[in-house]
Parts: sequence; structure tokens; C-alpha cells
Amino acid sequence: MDERKFFNQALRLIGDKDSPLKNYILSYMNGTNSNTACLHYRVSDVLPIQNLIENLIYSLIEPSKSNLVTNQTTMGLLIFQPINYSDRVEYANEEDEFILKVLQYIDENYEKGSLYDLAEKMSCDFTALSRT
Repeated sequence: MDERKFFNQALRLIGDKDSPLKNYILSYMNGTNSNTACLHYRVSDVLPIQNLIENLIYSLIEPSKSNLVTNQTTMGLLIFQPINYSDRVEYANEEDEFILKVLQYIDENYEKGSLYDLAEKMSCDFTALSRT
């Protein structure tokens, strides 16, 4: 099966919400994933994610006519759940980590945040940050 079709359901569940994982999947599907080799979410202690993985494994072991739909929906939920745990993502390089921290700041401070505050928090030059 074409992985693009498989992940379409997952991406529909996420909707318009931007996340590192959604961007990673989209760049992989479009063949533009040149910078990030992998994303590592440290979420093994998150019970809903554990349950979804167990359900996915079970549906792969126990054949059923509805496995494709079940697996697509479960994968969508597995992609959707970590969006709430972006603080647990580990990137392969520093640039990706920097971008994630900027996006987290924007998400948490979108109403009252400022570029000056972000530059201070990130310990970087305001002018350089504004060009990034």
C-alpha cells in the first residue's frame, strides 16, 4: 500500500494544527525531508499512547476485514497524541531543536509574546532571530 494513502487519514485527524510531527510526515511524503533524519518523542510513559500502540500491534497480529481502517485511524491518533507533548521531542540536530523551541514559545505566548522576549529566552541576538 502507498504510505501516502495510509497517512492521509492521520493527517485529516490532525487538521490544520501545525506540529513538528505533521511537518515531518508531510516533508517525508513530499520527498523534501533532507534536514531531519528522525523525530524522537519520549512518551513511553504516556498511557494513551501506550494503549494506541498496543491496539495497533493487536490489529496487525489478529487479521480482520476492517484492519486497514482501524490501523489508519489508530495511526492518526498516534500522530495526534504527541502533538500535546512537543516538549518531549528530541531532534537529530541543533537547528531543528532551535526551531521547535521557537514554535513552543509562539504556541505558549501568542497573545503577549514579543520577538525581544523570545530572543532573550533563546539567548540569541534579536536581529539574527528576526531574520530566521
